[in-house]
Order: sequence, then C-alpha cells, then structure tokens
Amino acid sequence: MSCEKEEVLQYSEINITSMKDTKVVVNIPKVLGDSEVAQKINKKLTQFVTNALQMDVNAEDTEDITLSVTLFNTAYKRFKKQVEQITTEPLPAWEAVIEGEKIYEDENLVSFSMSSSINTGGSKGTTQIKFLNFDKDMGKALSFKHLISNPEKFNLVLEKYLVRELMSNTAYTIKEFKTEGKLRNPDEISFNTNGIIALYKTNLNDFVEIAVPFSQIESFLNY
Repeated sequence: MSCEKEEVLQYSEINITSMKDTKVVVNIPKVLGDSEVAQKINKKLTQFVTNALQMDVNAEDTEDITLSVTLFNTAYKRFKKQVEQITTEPLPAWEAVIEGEKIYEDENLVSFSMSSSINTGGSKGTTQIKFLNFDKDMGKALSFKHLISNPEKFNLVLEKYLVRELMSNTAYTIKEFKTEGKLRNPDEISFNTNGIIALYKTNLNDFVEIAVPFSQIESFLNY
C-alpha cells in the first residue's frame, strides 16, 4: 500500500529597491526550488509585479522583475522629457510599491495576498489588490469557480456579511454589488485561518472586505 507524498513548499523573499529616476520597492514571496509547482507559482507572483510596473502599452511583456523596473524608469524619463517640452514645472518622480505575503496554507492549497500602489504624479495613486490561490499538487492557479462548488448558495451567505459590513459604511449600498438582483461573485477571494476573505471593488475605486468563518461556508468549498 502506498500514498502520495504531500507537496512541502518552502519560501524565501524577493526584495528589490531602486531609487534611480523613480522609486520602486518590491517585496514579494518566492517558492524555493525548481519543481514544476514552484515554477508555476513563482511565475504568477512575478507576473503581478511586472504587470503593475508596465507603463508602456507598446512594450513587450516580460517575466523579469529587474527588467520591469528598468522599463518603468525608462517610461518615466521618456514622459518627463515630453512634459519638459511644454512646461517648466518639475515632474515628480514616479513611485511604485509592490508587496505580497502568504496568508494561508494547508495540505491542499496555498494563498497569497498581493498589492501594488503606483503613483505617476496624479493626486491619487492607483492601488490594486489581488489574491492568488494555488493547488499545491499541480501548482494550478485557483479562481472562484475552482474554489466554490455552489456559487449561488455561497453568495447568499456572503450577502448577509456584506450587508452587515455596509451598515458601518454609508458610502455604499448593497445594490451596487448586485447584478440582476443577485450578489455578484467577489472580485477577489482567498482564505485565512478562520475562513474566507472576499473583496468587492466599488465604484470609488476602492474595496470592501468581508470575512466569513468556515463554519458558515465549508459545505460550498471544493478545497
């Protein structure tokens, strides 16, 4: 009789700070080793960083974070040169802060929270938050449809917690998060030690976060 060996993942960090022309700070996790699982997970984590730093729509995609930082600087210098031709006002240096952390892991999956804050001179920077979930056996990225077995019933539970959260925030109403009268799927979903975390994007370009304990939704989870 035999059993499958559990995939044991070990982690380190990628830490990059660049103050040349622009300010770029990158602190994200990295799975150690050359296994297929490690490569798949690291590729997705890296893609989050490179996508956040891509300012030139005509530039080729890259999976190299260091190169992405260089291209971010190049885009800034090109834009600065254009601005200097029409105004004497100094162009503030662009800033990018990209961070990530492992927020949950069990024998089946591992979850990461990734965030980016990009400021290219406007009054308010652009913030992005993304949850990345992976099957530890194959390194497969897991989206909402992979994680949830009964979306309709699952969302009914989420709606109760979302309504409760909105009661303390008068900026939004539950209608903003519904489509054809039903609560839409969360924009981001992941896990913590107590249950699931769900994020809903708002029309003000921020997020409403809710947490639901496992006891309320475990029958709807595939993992």
